[in-house]
Amino acid sequence: MTTIAWDGKTLASDSQMSGGFIEQFTYKKIKTVDGMYYGMCGRAGDINNFFEGKEIPDDDTELLEISPKGQCVCIGKGNSRIPITGKTSIGSGSHFAMGAMLHGASAVEAVRIAIKLDPNSGGKVQSVKIK
Repeated sequence: MTTIAWDGKTLASDSQMSGGFIEQFTYKKIKTVDGMYYGMCGRAGDINNFFEGKEIPDDDTELLEISPKGQCVCIGKGNSRIPITGKTSIGSGSHFAMGAMLHGASAVEAVRIAIKLDPNSGGKVQSVKIK
């Protein structure tokens, strides 16, 4: 899966993508569309469908949508939208990232920690500063 973290200023992600059971490659999990920033985790086909205006069909796919002003919304199954205040994280390494941020780590540091602990997160940390 993935680790995506938002600390109120920076959106960060790991960069490991898996195809099949053993193939791993680098993938950009932060995307900008119409001035909004998205941290994406889950099935690539579901994410592509979301950006084509279709609904996310399953619970394994989530996105964090960050406005240029730093407002955060979690988007999930059926394109449900949950406003988020404060720090948040999604993906298989989210618990590790949240624990790190609650102890003072930045989003980038939190993803680095999650990569060390979550076997489904890896690669280099990607990030974008929003505000």
